[in-house]
Amino acid sequence: MKKHTRFLTGIFSIMLVFGLFLYTGCPDDSNDDTTNLWENGSGNGSGNGSGNNNTVPSAPTGVSAVALSSSSISVTWNPVSGATLYSVYRNSGDNTYTPIGYPSSTSYTVTGLSADTTYYFKVKAENEAGESDYSSSVFAKTLLGGSGSNAEGEGVYIGLISFAGNATDLTDGVPVLLDAAGKNSLISKLNSGYAISSQGGTALFYAVHKALANLKSGETQYPANLDLVNVITFTDGLDNGSTGMSAANPIEGQTFDSDNDYTTYLSGEIAGRSIAGKSITAYSVGVMGGDVSDTTKFGNDLAKIASTGRSQSLTDFGTLQSSFENIANELQITHNSTTFTMKTTLLASNTKVRMTFDVTGTSPTDAAASAKYIEGTITRTGTGTGMVYTFGNITYAGGLGSTQGAGPITGTITGTEVNFSFTGVSGYNPSTDESTAKQWTMPSSSTDWQVNSEYDIGGATDTQIEKRSAIIYLVLDASKSLNSTQIGQIKTAAISFIESLYTKLNPTTPSVPTGVSASPQSSSSISVSWSSVSGATSYKVYRSTSYSGTYTLVGSPSGTSYTNTGLSSNTTYYYKVKAVNSAGESDYSTYTSATTTSSSSAGSSYSNAIALSSSQSWISGTLSASSPEVWYSVYAYSGYLLGGRDAGYSNSYTSDVVFNIYNANLDLIAADMDVGYGSYQTGYYTFTSGGTYYIRVVPYSGSASNYGTYAIYFW
Repeated sequence: MKKHTRFLTGIFSIMLVFGLFLYTGCPDDSNDDTTNLWENGSGNGSGNGSGNNNTVPSAPTGVSAVALSSSSISVTWNPVSGATLYSVYRNSGDNTYTPIGYPSSTSYTVTGLSADTTYYFKVKAENEAGESDYSSSVFAKTLLGGSGSNAEGEGVYIGLISFAGNATDLTDGVPVLLDAAGKNSLISKLNSGYAISSQGGTALFYAVHKALANLKSGETQYPANLDLVNVITFTDGLDNGSTGMSAANPIEGQTFDSDNDYTTYLSGEIAGRSIAGKSITAYSVGVMGGDVSDTTKFGNDLAKIASTGRSQSLTDFGTLQSSFENIANELQITHNSTTFTMKTTLLASNTKVRMTFDVTGTSPTDAAASAKYIEGTITRTGTGTGMVYTFGNITYAGGLGSTQGAGPITGTITGTEVNFSFTGVSGYNPSTDESTAKQWTMPSSSTDWQVNSEYDIGGATDTQIEKRSAIIYLVLDASKSLNSTQIGQIKTAAISFIESLYTKLNPTTPSVPTGVSASPQSSSSISVSWSSVSGATSYKVYRSTSYSGTYTLVGSPSGTSYTNTGLSSNTTYYYKVKAVNSAGESDYSTYTSATTTSSSSAGSSYSNAIALSSSQSWISGTLSASSPEVWYSVYAYSGYLLGGRDAGYSNSYTSDVVFNIYNANLDLIAADMDVGYGSYQTGYYTFTSGGTYYIRVVPYSGSASNYGTYAIYFW
């Protein structure tokens, strides 16, 4: 597993172009309006200007600082009209700034600095009339040593930009590492720094451009293992201020006269610009505000600031959170490396072994018919302590694969067993494949597969999570067209996005499932259910024939219920459940139990089901204390519908009932279909294929109308 530690502040950024940019580590400077550290504005002219030198010049704008090495930082700014000289100041502690250089040009390289240290700078413009006010402060961190990569560690780094009249970096141009402290810092910045802007206008394109420029200007500090570069933008309106902003304070020296010119440029940069050798994937999300009348332009603008197929227009702010969570789920910030261990007994040499993951039967033909398997031949050499087992001539089917390829793999002998480890396994999903895994053997003297009924797949897989490095910029709208409720929804969506990424990077073993219960469905099936566990991606259901006995895995569902079939009638079974995710699995839940129904109780089991014809439109029945459930069997054709009526319908029926529907194998395919108290069934069932089906009618749980008449119907 790759090590995940903090790296250079100012390395990665996730810019949600929400108009947000997180602020990290800047000392208290109440007079500062800190600008974007990585902005590299070059002004709208060259030289220092030749204005009236009897007028004190304006304060410099577009100030930025970029680390060049472990001992030097370059400070640059836009030229100021009328200035003949500039003064560069460095914070010497306690918010006291001391002059360190007097260049006549618009850049200055500060040398003699300490490695891996953050420094803060301001600039003044001067002429014979006097000196300007301070510029906004900027800061940069020197590299760890020498020039080039300044990675302290890999991970995900997020920057926030909030935009309205201009684009404000909430993180002051320094992206924040998404560790526990970074997550809290980012959320704090969103809660305290993201609000409706006092500035007028919407500078959507300008904000996206700033995100791209920040990514590019920090490129020399990115580590070699950078995997992902993303810009994620949210807006509720059309752009009406970016062209003016580009003229007043150009980013990367670019000015634009029309929205079309600006969006064409941005679209080309998103598609063609690379950051540390990685392409940019940009997302845009929009909820069209009430002040937007040109719906076509709104959609086109979203598309132009996103990669192909990555823009979406939502209907309301209520769907914004799920949209951002979907983006978070799409970002591949982790990589799972899976090892699969195949365990066998000490088999004879030249025995074939096949692991299948898609068959439930145990006959040789079932093994031969498998479409998802790993197969190879066991070879044994030597004897005693010199005995060696290998597994070679390996083939894979059904999407399975491994970096081991065709082998051979040398086994590890433990007692009377030998383990073969497949590394870099692909196509194997424990949540779905583990419950159906079987092992088959074929000695050299045989032509048929023999199932190994004692095979136990428990603990066969081990997944290592590798954390990928990423820069993500969130650019968030903060214009006056938004109201406080909408700003709150955007903030919630951004926080949820950050928390989702953090959870993916730092998964924890899920909690033990609670609320586990079991109920009989028939003489051969029991349904087990439990409460959802936060962070779980799947579950494991275990069964035993006694509460203190050995529990065997019987299913690995992704949902919170599982129907165990193929059971014996009138038998009590005990169940426990575990929750599973990429970090591992929980302890067992407390046990629950249920007893299958008796197959001999007249009128209350499928074996005594009342035979029906699907051409019978209406079938009436009665539930009573002596007959609390009624079974029917019917041959239904594909497309036929099943409905019902019960208590309260025109006062004709008196029992409040639900239906359970089973296929010919007695697999439950529709559970507790409520026909709707006093009315037609609220959700009828459609048969998807022709065949024999069983219908079980029982009282609705907790109903006061337990017994009485009901009706079912087909059409």
